[in-house]
Amino acid sequence: MLFTCIDTPLTRCRMTPQGISIYIQRAHLGTLGIGLLHGAAGSAGLLVLTVAVTDSAVQALVYFAVFGCGSMIGMAALTAVASYPLAAVERGAGWIKTATGLCIGGLAIWIGGSLALESLCAL
Repeated sequence: MLFTCIDTPLTRCRMTPQGISIYIQRAHLGTLGIGLLHGAAGSAGLLVLTVAVTDSAVQALVYFAVFGCGSMIGMAALTAVASYPLAAVERGAGWIKTATGLCIGGLAIWIGGSLALESLCAL
């Protein structure tokens, strides 16, 4: 069976006589931790609401486990899909990196601002 070794933004992969070795870059561990905390905080409200209406503690724990695994798999897939084009942009021209960052930041501010304005108007 043939295995390939592909580097990602978070890991470095090396072929050794014993097999494939994957190293997590320490510089990105803080980013990973912050992402995990934000992911947990972002889905906590939905999780609390749905677990509150379950009939038993076992049912709540099963839902919690399935929800957590599904969230991790979904976010890992989304990150994998988004990392390759963004890595290509990072290797490209400097203006592309700047324009991409500005567009992503502007979109995030626009979405957050419109949600905040909508919430204020509802008061």
